[in-house]
Amino acid sequence: MNYTVFLIFIIISFLHPVHVSITNIDINTEESSIEFSTKVFQDDVVLFFEHFFDVELDLEDDSLFYREENKEVVEYFLLSVKFQFNEQHPDTLQLVNHYTEDSYADDSMVWLFFEGKLPGTGIKSLKIENTLLFELYEDQKNMVIVNYDDHQQGYMCTSEKPEVIIEF
Repeated sequence: MNYTVFLIFIIISFLHPVHVSITNIDINTEESSIEFSTKVFQDDVVLFFEHFFDVELDLEDDSLFYREENKEVVEYFLLSVKFQFNEQHPDTLQLVNHYTEDSYADDSMVWLFFEGKLPGTGIKSLKIENTLLFELYEDQKNMVIVNYDDHQQGYMCTSEKPEVIIEF
């Protein structure tokens, strides 16, 4: 009997979905620009907007993120992934591209690409706050990868610790 309970527990733990996003941040000091991309599971994005905004998203629609009636989708991503360079926000960040990719195990991923201008020169610090999908999942984890000059460093944002401060 104990063996059966243990086996059921193991099977359920493997079936439990992973709640994770990946954000890549590329800082280009020569051009005073920032580019960032965010990758999330498609079903999580669809569920979030149906639940919190009562919006049904068709992520296969290429114009989805550019239509006026869906501006809250882009705004949500920009409000959930925030940056401060030397305690200043970057100049206007804009969506420049997106696509959906089929992934392993029938889980499709959504990529969103943004870019903007750095506020000033001489970056001494970077504060990142990534709260993407925390409203939907308690166990959501948001991996952040920062590329600056020739350095790359990864960080994890969780609901307990949604901010990262990096000193250069």
